Amino acid sequence: MELQFLKNGFVLDGNKYKFGSQFYPLSNLSKLKCFFHDNTLPLPVETADKLDELFHNMTFETGNCYENAKTIHDLIKKNYKELKPMIYTGWIFPTPSYPVHHSFVVLNQKHIVDPGVPILELEYMLEQSQKNSSAEEIAKGIANIRNSSKNNRFSEQYVLGKGYQLVIYYASPDTYENSLTIRDYINRIAHKHPSYKQAIQRLNSGTHFKQLIQKEQ
Repeated sequence: MELQFLKNGFVLDGNKYKFGSQFYPLSNLSKLKCFFHDNTLPLPVETADKLDELFHNMTFETGNCYENAKTIHDLIKKNYKELKPMIYTGWIFPTPSYPVHHSFVVLNQKHIVDPGVPILELEYMLEQSQKNSSAEEIAKGIANIRNSSKNNRFSEQYVLGKGYQLVIYYASPDTYENSLTIRDYINRIAHKHPSYKQAIQRLNSGTHFKQLIQKEQ
């Protein structure tokens, strides 16, 4: 796929899409920001350690980004309000393909906190995609990663501070409640949505893949 990023949208395989449109809505287009590896910063070590301790023994499930963002935002605001946490919701490009709706937290407008990007799993899947591994082999590998990293610090598993090098975000400040409203709207039009209609067609295989991972765990 040929993907080109624009200021307020993107071009994929010759088709142009705009953020803030019917298919790619945002809470506030005038406050749209793009976050990626090169325009975000690492957290100071002491701050990262404090947040690792704050999130210790907490579980953040992939697919629950809205709830994860709210939990993280509220915890940081309560304990370290000087970090000025803000929920951002919009569109994330985890691969060179259509973006998906996503919610995450930004600190002081320059650091990302996002358990929706499981770094070890993404790197493993990227590696396996180059080897033409079977779904069963990949599922077993992901299950092993999840089992072996259960006691790892948050920063060892997810994005904390500087954005991950393979992921690009286009998002605007939002609330948990409004993020859900937009999510529900997207779900209603998913059957014709560029980012989701193929996923719906592959729903059974996706469910099967999750079952394979759970079986290995």
